[in-house]
Amino acid sequence: MPGLLALGLEIHEYMPAPDIQLQLMPRADAAKRPTFAIHAKSMVVDSKAAFIGTYNLDPRSENLNTEVGAIIHDEQLARTLERSIEADMQPGNNWNAARDDPDRYASLLKRGHVRLWQLAPIKPLL
Repeated sequence: MPGLLALGLEIHEYMPAPDIQLQLMPRADAAKRPTFAIHAKSMVVDSKAAFIGTYNLDPRSENLNTEVGAIIHDEQLARTLERSIEADMQPGNNWNAARDDPDRYASLLKRGHVRLWQLAPIKPLL
């Protein structure tokens, strides 16, 4: 991710149990609250245009998946999305993918499964 940092970009991901979860899912049973995850990607450019989609910036999304995104030129929507992103980026809601260690949010068993899959010769298929 050093290239992204040189461009001034930061990549953040939700924590499995962010502080904002109760606000976003007020009716979720505290004992059975699901791991919080969002697949959508969103971006605001100059508070004027918004991108909302599922498209990953990788060869698999470009060549194999049927993921999509929409660019919306609407300042009101862009500013609303911008405020939402800023709320999501408050400490306690996310971790910085370039700076923080994401493994600390995964169980030892889950990390073990990932390590096993990494040994399989399937990388060219990804």
